[in-house]
Amino acid sequence: MPRLQRNEQYLMQRVRAGVDGNTTSVQFDVDAYKESIFLHLQRMFNVRQGSCLTDPEYGLPDFNDLDMKHGFSIAIKEIIKAIKLNISKHESGLGRVSVGFLRDEASPLDLRFEIRGTITVGKDSQNIRFQTRKSTAGFIEVK
Repeated sequence: MPRLQRNEQYLMQRVRAGVDGNTTSVQFDVDAYKESIFLHLQRMFNVRQGSCLTDPEYGLPDFNDLDMKHGFSIAIKEIIKAIKLNISKHESGLGRVSVGFLRDEASPLDLRFEIRGTITVGKDSQNIRFQTRKSTAGFIEVK
């Protein structure tokens, strides 16, 4: 994993690095910026909604608490809505976000989602895509 330059990191990443952390670079490293977004999504999706005192909506809802009486597809729509809301509210680096459920016929109960969006660096925009899946350990993995 590449080391992120200071200007591609979020504030808390720079604070954790401290004085001995990376120095500021002259060029903006787009790959490091994408990695920073990836790491933030990974952390955010593994926070249970309601556990963050400063913002109770931060994170994803506990999937066990989803109302399944109206069917699996309604629960999936609620998860998609929560993913989009969290990204729009807490990940300013990702714009024009769309989220879709990836159905796997071989594993119909696997929860996999595709997140598409754009990042803007200066005047340039780049499309970016992530896939998520719930691991057997119960964590959300972002790839």
